[in-house]
Amino acid sequence: MAADMINSPRHYAHSNFECIAVIEDWSLGFSSGNCIKYLMRANYKGHEREDLLKAEWYLRRMALFPRYVRVGQEARFIPEPKLPVAQVALDWFPIDVMARGVFYSVAGAIFSNRDSALADNLAQAEKKLASLISRSVCES
Repeated sequence: MAADMINSPRHYAHSNFECIAVIEDWSLGFSSGNCIKYLMRANYKGHEREDLLKAEWYLRRMALFPRYVRVGQEARFIPEPKLPVAQVALDWFPIDVMARGVFYSVAGAIFSNRDSALADNLAQAEKKLASLISRSVCES
């Protein structure tokens, strides 16, 4: 039976946590949602290096436009997710510890509750993602 490439493509439904469910549950904006999407599908769509480079591009956009939510007149960082980051990371990256580390760093940047923590987490995520991209070049 052919996969349903519209409603449930295999590269997004690889684990117990479908990519879109994670993005929606975590209330992610465009850049952070795309960064997570490209990280999650990189090993499954057949274009690992390209997906990792796209994740890196969106990670840099996240630094330009931090994710806040408006509560009245006050801007606050987004709340903690219902789906646990660690559980999603282990489910999507059960063997690839390096990719899981990148995922944790990106999630740390998304859920930072201070500007200084956001900058630190983004820098850490960018460094880890660069290593993952380098590894994908060597494996190609």
